[in-house]
Amino acid sequence: VLFFKMLENGHLPLWNPINFSGTPFLADINLGLLSPFNIFYLLFHPLTALTFSIVVAVTAAGVGMYWYGRTIKLSSFSACVAALVFMFSGSIMTHTMNTAILNTVVWLPFLLVSVENLIQKKQLKYALYCSIILTLSFFGGHIQYFYYIVIFTFFYILFSASLWKEKVKYICFIFLPVFFLSAAQLF
Repeated sequence: VLFFKMLENGHLPLWNPINFSGTPFLADINLGLLSPFNIFYLLFHPLTALTFSIVVAVTAAGVGMYWYGRTIKLSSFSACVAALVFMFSGSIMTHTMNTAILNTVVWLPFLLVSVENLIQKKQLKYALYCSIILTLSFFGGHIQYFYYIVIFTFFYILFSASLWKEKVKYICFIFLPVFFLSAAQLF
């Protein structure tokens, strides 16, 4: 709410004057200010916005896992089961009140879809999609879960791609752009 009020008043949200004697605001990764799920705070009352952001994030997690299941050639039923299990897993449900974790983890299935498409179709546009999705996960606000996702993605590529040259190329084309795309918050 403070983020959008500062933007409305024409101020860059670099400093939070309300906490203590002031604290970094945009630079605090844990706040997840740049998460796309925060758009609801611009549109609704804060409690309604929180509810919408949680429901949309959990639903997106299910949709993403269903899509990933279909991408790896699971049947519709199996992909639906995978989506329901992921949506209502402990990693998602226990963190519905910790939106930083939820807003970070929800991007994992979409990332897996992009990585799988990159490996299967060998088109570098999917590496860019991976970079964008990783950046959105970074903007979610929980650096530890983002770190887990990065490690998981690294090993997923390492064990899925066939040639070493491909592995190195995919890893470089995915992870290097993330630094540039997330520079608004990193620096």
